[in-house]
Amino acid sequence: MKEDKTSFPRSSNPGSDCPGVDGNRNFVFHWGGPGASADPCSHTYRGPRAESEPEVRATAEYLRKIGPRLVYYQDLHAYSELVLYPYSFAERPPADARDLQAVGERVRRRAGLGRVASVERSRNLEWHA
Repeated sequence: MKEDKTSFPRSSNPGSDCPGVDGNRNFVFHWGGPGASADPCSHTYRGPRAESEPEVRATAEYLRKIGPRLVYYQDLHAYSELVLYPYSFAERPPADARDLQAVGERVRRRAGLGRVASVERSRNLEWHA
């Protein structure tokens, strides 16, 4: 497989030049919906089934285990220097979009990302689907 900035964080796809499963699209929540591809050679490939990837399954199991104690979950896209908030599958922003933006800004500042990082709603990015 050719290494590029979009291929290295993905699960491997043995015997193929395709990039593999996009872990962000492999969770049960809205699995296979808008923004996810069924094509194994797509950079937005959802995987053969929800939570098919070990790292996604382990993360999801942990989050389910801590359940109501979960206050905030951050998926940091370090390579692209993005702090993203939900949701990619929905056209309309969530009702608490302003709060999510504010939390993202605090995360950006506290992580020392300063002017480098951007806080975005994931739906606003070109690669959502």
